[in-house]
Amino acid sequence: LFTLCLSGQVFAQTNIISSDGAIPNQGAFDAGNLNGATVSWNGEIALAISAAQTNPWDIQVTHDMAVTNGATYTMCFRARAAATRTLGVNVDGDQDSTWAGRINEGDFTPTLTTTYQNYDYTFTANATDATSRLTFNAGTDAADVFLDDIHVYEGNTCGAVTPLDTDNDGVEDGLDQCPNTPAGVSVDVNGCEGIGTSCDGVTIYPNWLHND
Repeated sequence: LFTLCLSGQVFAQTNIISSDGAIPNQGAFDAGNLNGATVSWNGEIALAISAAQTNPWDIQVTHDMAVTNGATYTMCFRARAAATRTLGVNVDGDQDSTWAGRINEGDFTPTLTTTYQNYDYTFTANATDATSRLTFNAGTDAADVFLDDIHVYEGNTCGAVTPLDTDNDGVEDGLDQCPNTPAGVSVDVNGCEGIGTSCDGVTIYPNWLHND
């Protein structure tokens, strides 16, 4: 008797920002400017905005990322707001470059609604910059903003999100019943040491040739 479990999930290119885009915690995201707003990082980025500001970047969440001149990238995220409003999304240089924009096509300014929507924006970098930043700019409207599933990929499509697997045993953290498995140990479908004997949704036949 043996069990063969095949995953239906196909992984594509890797998210090039270092934090988990599902926002289980703050990671390397930074609240660059808040001006009276507050931010939380529990499963989503929640920006509670007390008053509209003069400039979009007066309320801002950022994440470091590197870009290469002439390369194509696609940013992908989900967002909603407390009321219909726009959001400014950009990639810019750091303070040493006077915050110069790194997107040939200019800022992405989607209109957010009160329910989560998927957004993506393909752009070409206009400079090579190892210290550029992905920025979400929400300053000019008092409606709260919520962000989730934030990823950036090289190329012109949103890649399949590779689930986090902290112990590198091949079972994503959300399904792993035995976290911190030692390196090199064989695990079953639950991430536990040993060989599993069942797969969810799959019928196992001990005598598979005769289906009995």
